[in-house]
Formats: sequence, C-alpha cells, structure tokens
Amino acid sequence: MSFLGESCEGAFADSIVVPGKNLVKISKDVPSHIAAIAEPLAVALHAVDQSTIDGKRILILGAGPVGALIHAVLLKRGAGNLNITEISEYRRKVMSETRNNTVVTDYPKGKFDLVFETTGSVNVLKNVLPKVLDKGGEAILVGLFAKESLFNFTDIVEQGWKFTGSNCFDKELPMAVQMLEDDYSYFQHIVSHQLAIKNVQAGFDILRAPEKKAMKVVLIP
Repeated sequence: MSFLGESCEGAFADSIVVPGKNLVKISKDVPSHIAAIAEPLAVALHAVDQSTIDGKRILILGAGPVGALIHAVLLKRGAGNLNITEISEYRRKVMSETRNNTVVTDYPKGKFDLVFETTGSVNVLKNVLPKVLDKGGEAILVGLFAKESLFNFTDIVEQGWKFTGSNCFDKELPMAVQMLEDDYSYFQHIVSHQLAIKNVQAGFDILRAPEKKAMKVVLIP
C-alpha cells in the first residue's frame, strides 16, 4: 500500500486524477473535516481486527488520533474493560469527556490481556509494555518507531506473549466510511483543529509542540 503525497506527488495539488477503484464515496451529510478521518479510522479498524476483545482487560498506550480512534472502535464493538494511558494532560481531558467509563491515566496501573501500542515510543516499548502485559497477553503494535529498540525477547518466550504488527489497513476503508455515515458525532472529538491550508506550518507547529495540545489537525482548502 502507498499514499498520495508519500510515495507519489500530488497531495496538495488543486486537482488530481486517480483510479476509480481507489475512491470510496461518502455522504455529503458528513462534514468534510470529519470525512478526513476515514483513513485513520480504517487504520484503527484494522488494528482492532488483529485480535478478539470479548472479556479482555484492554489498554491503549497513547491517546493521539489513532489511539483515540481505536478506543472509539472498541466502544462501538462493546468492549467494557477499557483503559487509556496518555502523557498529555490535554488529550487525557479530551478522552475523559467522551461518553464512556474508560479509565484514563498518565501511567497504566495493573495488568492487561490486550495492549494496543500507538505511541511509537521506544521508552514505552521497553519500559512500560513489559510491565503491563499479563502472562499470555497480546500486544498489537500500531505506532511507528523513529528509532530502533532493543527488546528482551526472552520475556516474550517466558511470558507466552503474542506480538502482532498492524500496518495501515486492508479492506477497512469502506467500513470506516460507513461508520462515519452512521454516526459521525461519535468521532467529533478526534478533530481538535481546523486550519486554512495556507496555515499548514502552524498545523505542524501545533502537532510538534511538547505539550501536545491537539488531537487531529485538519487543513481546509
């Protein structure tokens, strides 16, 4: 899989021609800034589909856009024992205000059967994940790591852990579009900023700020 603007030019062009098979129609009733999260929602759906959730103690490491979308998908599918860990006070507040009884903390407490790693942090992978994943548990790795990491693979063997990588999505994009059409209000908290496209640098500055006072930043043409 490749993305426009990543593997080929054209993401900021006024207009572009793409194969019809690459397009998924979305209702005009869904606001454009919400329609823009269909792709990361498909990523979240793909991650959740890597395992089963019934009766499991579930932890999401990171409440950025993908972590928050994984949380929304899990709620939609009836998961009950949900926990989220996020270092950003702003993001913790956003998640605490969503319509659920999820436990939101700055550091995970207890052991979990299923952990979604969305931070891409080497420190979290090495020092947090091994402490919270229970014996026989499963970790779904979704975050992209900027640095290589050494990990004690003997722990995986002795603890009976299962590690699964979840990359992008496969056939989940139409499903993501359908979810937004059914009830896009469920996902409105994901988009924290809407900026004119001429302010693209301001959008990157907001996302890169150490305090992380943003969820998803959407650029409006």
